[in-house]
Amino acid sequence: MKLARAVLPVLSAGLLMYSMSESFGHGVNGELTIESIEVRVDAHYSGGDPMAGQPWWIVNASDSVILSGTTDAQGALFFSPDLRLPHRLIVKDAMGHRLRMSIDPASLSQALELGHVKPGSSMLAASQKPEAAAADSVALPGDKTPWMAIISGIGYILGLASIGNWWLKNHERKTIST
Repeated sequence: MKLARAVLPVLSAGLLMYSMSESFGHGVNGELTIESIEVRVDAHYSGGDPMAGQPWWIVNASDSVILSGTTDAQGALFFSPDLRLPHRLIVKDAMGHRLRMSIDPASLSQALELGHVKPGSSMLAASQKPEAAAADSVALPGDKTPWMAIISGIGYILGLASIGNWWLKNHERKTIST
């Protein structure tokens, strides 16, 4: 019985320390990767009228056409550039008006810094979307039950209860003997 009284506090303290190392001994890392960005360009004349239905081209550094199309009724065009290489966008109408624009990582960064990101765009960060705050408290498919956290919590409770019980027994023994 004396052996059990001597081993119980040591065992409780060891269990408490083991459970603490399991619950606090981990970290989380993340890496930002840009896979695809859709760019929208609104082409319009200096008076504000859209360049509707006008042909456009994306050309690379050697002036080879990579992509082409026509603007929509609002003068907008959409494309996904290769973010590693510089491109030029050319929009031209039949009267000789021409829009030339560089599309490279620096111009995309400048557009982001100036806040030229439309609501609903896929370029918004998750923290900027209103539903992202609610998603933190929702159990997502594939989330597993945090068994290690549950076991650690039980270990804390049992360890503290054992230490408290050991202290009470020693305190009672000292008061009885005096």
